[in-house]
Amino acid sequence: MEVAEPTNTVLVDYNYTTFDELAKFINKKNATVDVLGVVIEAFPLRSISKDNKEQTVQKYLLLNENMKVISLSLWNEFVDAVGPRIEHEVINHPVVICHRVNVSYFKGIALANKYDSMILVNPPIDEALQLVTWVQVFLSFKNIPQRYWYKACRKCYTATDMPLGEEYTCNGCGKPQEAQARCRFDIDLNDQSGTITGSAYAELPEEILELPADVLRNYSFEEINTHLSKVHKKFAEKPFIVQLKPSRKKRSGQKRRYDIVQYSEVPEGTELFQPNEIPASSEVKKDPSDEETSTTSPHENKSME
Repeated sequence: MEVAEPTNTVLVDYNYTTFDELAKFINKKNATVDVLGVVIEAFPLRSISKDNKEQTVQKYLLLNENMKVISLSLWNEFVDAVGPRIEHEVINHPVVICHRVNVSYFKGIALANKYDSMILVNPPIDEALQLVTWVQVFLSFKNIPQRYWYKACRKCYTATDMPLGEEYTCNGCGKPQEAQARCRFDIDLNDQSGTITGSAYAELPEEILELPADVLRNYSFEEINTHLSKVHKKFAEKPFIVQLKPSRKKRSGQKRRYDIVQYSEVPEGTELFQPNEIPASSEVKKDPSDEETSTTSPHENKSME
């Protein structure tokens, strides 16, 4: 398996709205937003009759860097222009920029294009490149002989040989710190094309192991293996979406290594992101893309033009 390396970027200025801020724009007539996300699922193309006119719509699920999910509906010519590109790339989870799109709410935040929207797929800009290294893989570290904890700086996780609990000047951050036990280990990421190795560090490995490093370091070899067998079962034959970034350390003659930033199970029946508060002035409406028929004119709802 190969992960694309960052390329030269084009400076483009978009005014991105975070998923958490989208509730403010629900059903606001003239309000549009710019949103950046990763496509994790594409639903089948549908035909909907509106005013005796057939319209086409395709719905997608978008994931952000905080693992929140919203829906995006593309209508008519946007399906024809952008849909095939997304369909072709969906297995690789393409990054999309949704420029000037409407926000609505039905069982969660929903976006839809307007007549003057712009949908960009895998654009070569900095913000997109930060998200583009997402892969759908199977995770396994059962057959990697390794130690699961090390001594490190309390703040920056730089390794040290200092005794645990002793204060020293860290070579990484340059500040007086205390040596603490931290978890770190490698994980094989497998898909149909092959395998690469990613490193889990910071808080992530403790989340994966469901065990803090201070407890793990006191386990016997048998206790570690007993606990790991439970963890391995959790990951067995289950696909995950993983965000990677190139490791800062690359040894001469070796393949590029990657750090695992975060991971999530491939969703089944994904629940859309629910904002903490929906403005009282926003009427909750049914998502038109979920309707089979409607009396709404396309000229009255420009998100469907």
